[in-house]
Amino acid sequence: MALYTNPFLILATSAAVIACLIYQIKLPATPRQATDDFLQDLDIVGHRAGGYDAPENSLEAIRMAKKNGAAGIEIDLAFSKDDAGVLMHDPSLGRTTNGPNVDVDQLTLKQLKALNVTVNERLKNRFDEVKIPTIEEALKEAKRLKLKVIVDVKGEATKTADALIPLFEKYNLYKEAIVTSFNPLVVYKVRRRNPRIIGGIIYFSYFVTDFLQRRNRSATIIKLATLLDTFIYWSFYSWAVPMTGSSIVSIHKDIISSEELHYWNSRGISVMTWTVNSKIQKQYFNQYLKIPYMTDCIRKEDDCSR
Repeated sequence: MALYTNPFLILATSAAVIACLIYQIKLPATPRQATDDFLQDLDIVGHRAGGYDAPENSLEAIRMAKKNGAAGIEIDLAFSKDDAGVLMHDPSLGRTTNGPNVDVDQLTLKQLKALNVTVNERLKNRFDEVKIPTIEEALKEAKRLKLKVIVDVKGEATKTADALIPLFEKYNLYKEAIVTSFNPLVVYKVRRRNPRIIGGIIYFSYFVTDFLQRRNRSATIIKLATLLDTFIYWSFYSWAVPMTGSSIVSIHKDIISSEELHYWNSRGISVMTWTVNSKIQKQYFNQYLKIPYMTDCIRKEDDCSR
């Protein structure tokens, strides 16, 4: 039967071609010892540096995370108009600052530094004016406080590599920080230029579909999003981790189970999870599954799930 008339042969041939390409371009895996060194004693991680206890992604949050007993922090890397690396989770500034509701990359670093991130904060009466830190300021402060750092990247791969690699070299962060992203190309770009940096892939099932449903997009868009999520699922469980040489996966708490842990651990991959905010879930991941978890409220007795 001709190849073009048999969809199963087409799929099998395509998969074989992709497998060959991945084998040719995949990066070397991070040495197991390097990953173990990073994960040693890492149990509680401040999500956005602990955004329930202090203004998220701020130096104040980093210091509060240390005070409240975190072993590490997760921070979000974004870029200004003049390509300076700064801490910001959202694409736009409206939710967390007193600035205009425009994308972060529409303002220069000087303009971003003029903003206050406590104006819309639940804790604004407990903090004076808080500024947006640069990625270097955040990494330097975390190193001073002996906090491990997970840098979550949503931006462009080349800018990320240009910003982070010099900082890893300058502050010798190889045992103290990792780079993670939903986008495997970001991790690939960073590790291709410096394979000593530990990489991790982030995953949440039907992330795109959920995002668009909450914005009331059309049924056609939702169907396309479902197809994209299916591709992302296949990519995560097939080529994304080995191609990037990642040794860690960061998976949403609703997907984590003992079976999921076994799947990854049997392949030499460590697992962490997010965002764990209830007391009972903190106990489950810390005492039963024994994996690092990210939380908005650092102290084990605090519950910020509502």
